[in-house]
Amino acid sequence: MRAAYETNFFGPFLLTQALLPLLWRSARPTIVNVSSGLGSLALIGYPLDEFAGKQVFPYQSSKAALNNLTVLFAKELRARGFRVNSVSPGYTATDLNGFRGTKSVEDAAAMILKTALAGEGGPTGDFFAGDGQAPW
Repeated sequence: MRAAYETNFFGPFLLTQALLPLLWRSARPTIVNVSSGLGSLALIGYPLDEFAGKQVFPYQSSKAALNNLTVLFAKELRARGFRVNSVSPGYTATDLNGFRGTKSVEDAAAMILKTALAGEGGPTGDFFAGDGQAPW
C-alpha cells in the first residue's frame, strides 16, 4: 500500500510542488497526471464496467487519490492560468503488467501529449480516457 501511494500519489504531488516555480513562469502552465480508469470512483461500483471484477486495492485507491489531487490542484491554480488534468491512457504494455497491456507506450504517450497540448482555454480539472472525458 505504501509503495503504491509513494508512486501514484506522493510522487506526482512532490514533483508538482518542486516544479511550480518553473511552471509559474510558463506562458501556458499545464500539469497532466497519469491516472487509470481503475481510479474512477464512478466506475469502481458500476457492475457493468469492463474492470468491475478487479480488486487491486493499493493501485485503485492510490489512483483515486491522484484524481482527487488533480481536482484540488486545478481549483487552486486556475486563477493563475494553469490547466491541470488526469489522463487514463488505458491498459498499456509496461513492466507493471508484464507487458500484457493492449496499448503501446507510444499510443499512451500520444494521449497524454494531446491533453498537455490542448492549449489556452483548454479543459482543466477533468479526467480523460480513450477519446474523451471519463467519469471521476
